[in-house]
Amino acid sequence: MKIDMSPEAIAKRLKVVNELRRTCLSLANSSAGKDILKKNSANKSVQRTSRSLGFEGGHAYDVEIVDYH
Repeated sequence: MKIDMSPEAIAKRLKVVNELRRTCLSLANSSAGKDILKKNSANKSVQRTSRSLGFEGGHAYDVEIVDYH
């Protein structure tokens, strides 16, 4: 299988990855995501996500998802 490495194909893949990242962070920052943080604060994956969102010491602060286009 050959992977298209043209600038257009790479740009398209990067755009898709950015959209998925924004969606995941938005979901994690939702009220359901904050409930998961409280209930599963010892989970390593939950801890990484909370750090990436800027949560301090288990306290969830509202985080603005910035679009860098």
